[in-house]
This record gives sequence, C-alpha cells and structure tokens, in this order.
Amino acid sequence: MKIALDLKTVVGLIDGAPIHLRRHMDEALARGDALVMSSLVLHELAYQAMASDQAARRLAQLDAFIAQVDVVPWTSEDALTAARMRADHEIRMGHPPRADPSEVLSAAQALNNDWAMISEDRLRDVTIRMLGLRSIDWSAPDAD
Repeated sequence: MKIALDLKTVVGLIDGAPIHLRRHMDEALARGDALVMSSLVLHELAYQAMASDQAARRLAQLDAFIAQVDVVPWTSEDALTAARMRADHEIRMGHPPRADPSEVLSAAQALNNDWAMISEDRLRDVTIRMLGLRSIDWSAPDAD
C-alpha cells in the first residue's frame, strides 16, 4: 500500500514528537508499505526550514527525512482533481471546504493516485469521509 504523509505528520516525524509517529512509520515500512509525500508538502517543509533561524540544521533534517520517502510531483491532473473536490464540496455544502487549502490539495493528490493518507480528524471529517479517500490515523499512540 502507498501511504501519503501530510504536512503535520512529517513535521512530527522530523521533530521526533510525538514519538509514536516514528513507531507507526517503522511499522508501515516493515510491512512493505511505500511512504509518499507530495512535492507540495516538500515545498512547505523547505520554506519553513529556510525561514528558520536554524536553517542549516532544519534543511539537513529534511534531507535525511526525504531520503526515506518517495517525493511525488504535483501534476495538472492533481490540480483538476482538487478543483473538482472544492467545487463539489461548495455546491453540496454551500461553502468551501473548511480544511486548510494545502490539506485539500494533498487529499486530492492522494485520491487521484489511490493512496491511503495519514490525516488529522478535521481533514477526515471535511474531506475524506465525503470523498471516500482511504485514510490512516496516526494521531493516537494505538492507531493503526
């Protein structure tokens, strides 16, 4: 299975907290799951690292992390899927998705590529349930 890592999860994995994230990641890799990360997530992580007062250290941590995952480019097909998701949600609900736009973009790419996605409950409620996107919740120490 391919598992897409969202921004919050990757930040937690790089920072080492909460510690159970690393256990979930190690278990997924041991099962043979492939971990993927959108190039959009990489962009945000690189920006945060470069804007940090510890840029060299943060960029080195990012380099070490991305060596463990497959960074997948954002495509025009992903953009169209995200636009359709947002428009469908607005038509059905009468307002745009309440999830952060970057979460919607990541969810669209995961949906487009049939990946399961590590997610927060907010994203699950707003996007995943409505779209049938497979998700895995690593937010709790005992999550699967």
